[in-house]
Amino acid sequence: MLIKNSSSFVANDTKRAVNLQNKMNTHPKTSLRAKAFIALLLTFGLTGMVAAADTDPLAGDAWHAVKGSWPGTIKFDGKSKKVLLEPYGSEAINASYSYTLAPADSFAAKSGNKAGTLVMTNTLGQVSKAEFRIEGKELTLSFPSGFQAEHYKRMTKAEEDAEIHRIEKLMAEGKLKLPR
Repeated sequence: MLIKNSSSFVANDTKRAVNLQNKMNTHPKTSLRAKAFIALLLTFGLTGMVAAADTDPLAGDAWHAVKGSWPGTIKFDGKSKKVLLEPYGSEAINASYSYTLAPADSFAAKSGNKAGTLVMTNTLGQVSKAEFRIEGKELTLSFPSGFQAEHYKRMTKAEEDAEIHRIEKLMAEGKLKLPR
């Protein structure tokens, strides 16, 4: 049990790795393999390997708002842990993000499904925390403050272009108005 959820491990945090190694060395149930692995990471400065080995379930293609408070996209960059929120007709919002995955349950056991907690912090230091569920190409964000859940759909670049065209057409026809 070296790192159960490597996404919560900060890639270049040597101090944290040393603390983890110290805890592992004193814990009677820590396997020799786990101790050797963390020692290897510290010796050769390979702490970035841990984060790279885990795939960020949020990163990749754009997530398009399907049902929510605003039309637009969210794009997560798994390497830099930056997120770009692009509401249509408004200024883009840059933020950083982190997430933790929930323990595997019946939902997460299904292929490709993930659940956990997402924390986003914008450039002004405002923090947004939500529970997330990814089921196939669908992302649901539920906020503790009682706001309506936000629903997004993962889209490839071609799907994204088609969706942007569809929304622009609805806006031009007056069938969709942006929130003010």
